Amino acid sequence: MIKSFSFSLIIFFFFPSLFISQQDTLLYRITFLDKDFNSFNINNPIQFLSQRAIERRAKFNIPIEVNDLPLSKMYLDSISKFSEITILNQSKWLNSIVISCYDTNAITTISNWSFVSNVFQAKSKTIVKNDKFQNLFSDEKEEIVVNEHFPYGITYNQNHLHKIDYLHDLGFQGQGIHIAVIDAGFENANQLQALSKVFEEGRIISVKDFVAHDDEVYQDHFHGAAVLSVIAGYIEGEFSELHPK
Repeated sequence: MIKSFSFSLIIFFFFPSLFISQQDTLLYRITFLDKDFNSFNINNPIQFLSQRAIERRAKFNIPIEVNDLPLSKMYLDSISKFSEITILNQSKWLNSIVISCYDTNAITTISNWSFVSNVFQAKSKTIVKNDKFQNLFSDEKEEIVVNEHFPYGITYNQNHLHKIDYLHDLGFQGQGIHIAVIDAGFENANQLQALSKVFEEGRIISVKDFVAHDDEVYQDHFHGAAVLSVIAGYIEGEFSELHPK
């Protein structure tokens, strides 16, 4: 945002005549009509899907379809030619991209292209942390009572309610499964005692910030840490979503 604004100021000082066509940098979602002119083919999925994904599809009889294809490179290249535009995110299943742009003339041109089905202006919002939950996952324990339901402790009721303890007894621990948690943020997840084993054992494969693009996911919203604790939280005898051997 800062770089784009500074660039606008330089244009204003040296080329005043161009200032009329420029606006504040805004976000837009551009949806394409199809995936034509694609360099990939659904008959050769290993080019765009991992082996794990292909095997999972086969296991559950999920067909590989056009929606699984990457976005058309020709369409992306056409958008990228505009110096006023930065492509921020892509979604192959929605067949769309999110861009930032400071010139509405470029948006008008793109809207008239035959392979563009929709251009939607998105409003950027500032994420405000909710102080109500500030200490929700603090390592400072408050009257944690260890009950007789070892190893689940205070999480026994929620595990038993969904019969997770029975699945654990049968040996189901989520072995070999990759889980993607898409959330508003994972504030302090890398510092919580309940999630320390996840990080110590190197089970976090990768992280990505789709908004700020800075990969600082452990400084944002708390909710992702809450979800992750339900999936993999563990404090021996007190808090467990797993059944350690």
